[in-house]
Amino acid sequence: PRSTTYSALVEPLRRSSGIGVHLDVMAHATVERVVFDEAKNAHGVEVSIIDGASVRRKRFRVAREVILSAGAFHSPKLMMLSGIGEPQELQRLGIPLVASSPDVSRHLHEHVGLSIVTTVSVPCPKGYHETEDGKQTHLGETKQFIAQFYAFLNSTEDVLGADGPLDAEIMLLEGCLDGQLSLTFTILMLQSSSRGRLVVQSRNPRTSPFLDYKPMSDSNDLDRIMRVIRRLYTQVFNSDALRDIMETISPAVEVVADVQKLATWVRQSLWYYSHPGGTCRIRPEGSDEAGAGVLDSELRVLGVKGLRVADASVYPESPTAHTDGPARLAGEMVARFILRDARRSEEEQLHAAGKASTPSVQLHGYPGVRMPLCGFGSNGFEGERAVKTLSSFLEKGGRLIDTALLYNNHLDIRIVLSRTKVPREDIFIVSKLPPNEMGFDEASAAIARMAEELGTHMDLLLIHWPSNFDDKAATPRCASEPGGSWRACRAATWRAMEAAQRAGRASALGVSNFAVRHLEELLAVPGRTAHVAANQVEFHPWWPQHELRQFCAQRRIRLMAYGSTGGSLMGGAMLRTPQVTQVAQSRGKSPAQVLLRWAVQQGITVIPSTSSEARLSENLDVIA
Repeated sequence: PRSTTYSALVEPLRRSSGIGVHLDVMAHATVERVVFDEAKNAHGVEVSIIDGASVRRKRFRVAREVILSAGAFHSPKLMMLSGIGEPQELQRLGIPLVASSPDVSRHLHEHVGLSIVTTVSVPCPKGYHETEDGKQTHLGETKQFIAQFYAFLNSTEDVLGADGPLDAEIMLLEGCLDGQLSLTFTILMLQSSSRGRLVVQSRNPRTSPFLDYKPMSDSNDLDRIMRVIRRLYTQVFNSDALRDIMETISPAVEVVADVQKLATWVRQSLWYYSHPGGTCRIRPEGSDEAGAGVLDSELRVLGVKGLRVADASVYPESPTAHTDGPARLAGEMVARFILRDARRSEEEQLHAAGKASTPSVQLHGYPGVRMPLCGFGSNGFEGERAVKTLSSFLEKGGRLIDTALLYNNHLDIRIVLSRTKVPREDIFIVSKLPPNEMGFDEASAAIARMAEELGTHMDLLLIHWPSNFDDKAATPRCASEPGGSWRACRAATWRAMEAAQRAGRASALGVSNFAVRHLEELLAVPGRTAHVAANQVEFHPWWPQHELRQFCAQRRIRLMAYGSTGGSLMGGAMLRTPQVTQVAQSRGKSPAQVLLRWAVQQGITVIPSTSSEARLSENLDVIA
């Protein structure tokens, strides 16, 4: 019996012990576009979901790559809607250009064919080749292989055994017509020279593209299929096996004998076999033509990063086979490429971590955003003291600066960044929104002000507190107005942060001082698209936050620790505990280094503060 890709490839994995297959299929959903950052990295997709009479939109972020597998019609359409295509076409649609790729939606090829139906003087057995409602059919048994015979041949040569491509296929389908056995010979042209294109008609993702394709527009295609028809009539239908039992044949012999009549019959009888391809074709090997091809040899979209295609649109030429098998192969190859690259990336990160002066951790949901494990907490540092200390911190190899709008030192950090010789891309800036700036409009304005004061984007943007921690602080409108709440404030603020991240003001998003219940509420916000990358909290051996750590680890939320040495509120008591001092003495380290290392070796970023040159070096030494 016939099989499906799911039953043949996925179901065996689901049944295998120890192998997990995570596959979510979302019904009534349409991908509207692929989302790119300023560096042209594909980091997610926007989806519209029909829910009854309403339509809601959701953005999904990816950890590694986006894979388009929408077929030869809709993969190129999605590329165009995402800003990848011929620049003038994108301008016509009013879509901002992300990458110029003139070949997108062009070079469409298709398997076209026609059928020659014959009846023979052999009665059909009772119940043979019937549809479910009892009617006879000449289309064979669809629950089995449709055809009883497949032949592949070279249509360009009439000489048996001649060299050349197998560019035509003949299928024999047994069936019944009016009680008589019928033989349907279907001819499929596998290597057509005719080409077409798709025209995206609208920015509306639900509008189908226009198919501009005329089969047999290349005269060579017409010559080849007519040659195959004549070979059937002269070599098969005229054979001893069929000549004596054949009763009717369509088209008639006199049509086939006349070139003009046969050409007319061919054009009227052609049908598409639903094997389109080529609209996101792989760059032709050795081609140096600008814009030739859409993908490289590993099915990556040229001109952007993190986007591949895995469907029939990738074929540079029409395959000499039905396209379902090659389409599966495209998916298999993309999976292999991604797994290989992932292993290489892990090996490179491990190698770099062994040599790097500033080890870091990857923030989940934000490809390429890595947070150093040791930074500087700038609370209480303003003016010349902030500039001097932070400059020294960077000179000694420190790379993470933690700040907040409440710390009133953004302008000082801007001065540091303007003076240092350390490249901006090597520095990781964390800043935080205060509770009194919560709400969509308020947070949006505050984030814009923060970016302006810093003179740069924030690598990690956090909500400072889930609610007011100071009774004297002003309550934002989202919490004080009728029906308002801090929960509503946090949700509205997160939406503003997502908008800021899309606008390039922040690379990653997170929170600070959030308990488990606050995180649960935020993660359940309808329409949330960005992952909560980090939670900055007080963390040390006297407050190890076991429940919060477990919750965050399960959801791949990184912890950042402040107060790692006990902080001023404890008067340095934790630094003097026997357990800490004994370890410090045995290792030849300071008690502060022991406490910082306790957090770092658990993969938790620490942000100690000091104005002492010696202690700055000591703090950074814990990750050496």
